[in-house]
Amino acid sequence: MLNNYNDPTKAADEKMIAVSAASLDVAKIRNKYNEMQQKYEKLRSNPNQLVVFVSLDIVGSVKLKQNETFNWLNLFLEFHKTLKSFPIKQLKNNGDEIIFAQPVSDLACIAKIIETTSKRTLQAHKNFTKLGLDKKFYVKSTVWVAETGNTTRNIVIEYLTGDGFIRDYLGINVDEGFRLAGFASANTVTIDPKIVMLLAKAIKQNPKEQVIKKCLENIVLDGCQYLKDIWPIEDAKQQKYPIFRYYTDISDLNIRHPELDFAKKSNHTNDDIIEMLRKIFQRAGVYEKEVKNMLQLMNIDCSLHEHNFL
Repeated sequence: MLNNYNDPTKAADEKMIAVSAASLDVAKIRNKYNEMQQKYEKLRSNPNQLVVFVSLDIVGSVKLKQNETFNWLNLFLEFHKTLKSFPIKQLKNNGDEIIFAQPVSDLACIAKIIETTSKRTLQAHKNFTKLGLDKKFYVKSTVWVAETGNTTRNIVIEYLTGDGFIRDYLGINVDEGFRLAGFASANTVTIDPKIVMLLAKAIKQNPKEQVIKKCLENIVLDGCQYLKDIWPIEDAKQQKYPIFRYYTDISDLNIRHPELDFAKKSNHTNDDIIEMLRKIFQRAGVYEKEVKNMLQLMNIDCSLHEHNFL
């Protein structure tokens, strides 16, 4: 009889322990939440910064994996090896896409990042060929910018994982970059038009900036596309989004993907490009909200000079 006796005090003690443990877990979660909230408020109070993002991805990578006879693992190992020691910090992997992000304080730094991205993009294709892989394997890249700090348009977040706090970015310009990446093309770097505006204005302000000047000389306008929900206008068809490409060597057509051979270097002047983009941004409702702030953040003169480009 005694063996089957359930001590009510023992049961009560066990229940008390369980409740205490649950309370402890809740307290830990609450503390972590408060810590994250404090970090978020601290990040919001930081001075505004321009963050440059770089996305690199293998063209047609999803389809590659469906081919059971193809050893796609070697392709991705070579891809990651090519991007080792990239000059800015890796933010995360989005599937097979590798994303880098870092605040920048001057436009020459962005120009160098674009050049490096282009070289690594081409190097990856050459490395694929050296492995005996089909020459049709290419990498596509995109570079864009977002302003963070005391703004709600783009925010910096830090969330807790088993490895500690991980930093990430959320916001309209972050989303814009990923939408733009959807139009990236093989063996080229697709460039955020806001970057083109920043570089063009920087050269107008200081024509001796050779790094920026060289970068601009290798950028071409490759048409316009509709980017849904990116600009604050009711109908995206009211204003198309300009697609710019950067080529390491503007005169070398052999390394270009065939579909881009039609791209020609425009004869428009630097002033023409500035005025064209200013009018596009104004029609899209983002010149005052985004572009002008970025120009001021980079210490670029925001004064307008009217031209009859459009």
